[in-house]
Amino acid sequence: MRLIATIGANRLLHTHTYKLNNKSYNSKLSFLALAEALKIEDIVLIGTQKSKASIKEILEENKNIKMVIVESKNFEDVFKKSLEFITKDTILDLTQGFRHYPMLTLLAAVFLQSDNITNIKNIYYAQIENETCIPAKENCSYTFVSLMKYLDITNMARIINTFINTLITSIRNPNGL
Repeated sequence: MRLIATIGANRLLHTHTYKLNNKSYNSKLSFLALAEALKIEDIVLIGTQKSKASIKEILEENKNIKMVIVESKNFEDVFKKSLEFITKDTILDLTQGFRHYPMLTLLAAVFLQSDNITNIKNIYYAQIENETCIPAKENCSYTFVSLMKYLDITNMARIINTFINTLITSIRNPNGL
């Protein structure tokens, strides 16, 4: 199982509480809490050089995290790197990220769902529980929300649209028939 997360360049000052399946995890970053909750060792982060600098200590402590640097003006590279690192049994954390990085990673996941090789297991976003909490100034609580149903809705809409236009579905039989 692989976890792919996008990361911004905000300084890590506070530990937050992240909840998943009625359990709490304390971390400065959502992807670390999610990795702990799901027991994932294979972690890929997509961000800028400034993102890497902002989590330097975390990267030094966790050699299992691969940091992929893509400068923010290069939209195509963010999309391509997302395509490259999304593999079978991937989970996405789109909570933190530099502007368009979470969006492009999500679009790459949508694109890859059309093949039989890639299997997005889940897509998470950590939603803040108290909207008056300011993460840069205090400890906040978040609940991980699965966005997977929206990927499923997108795929179903594509299948229906293909059928309406061609009377053929794009659903493949796993046995190749």
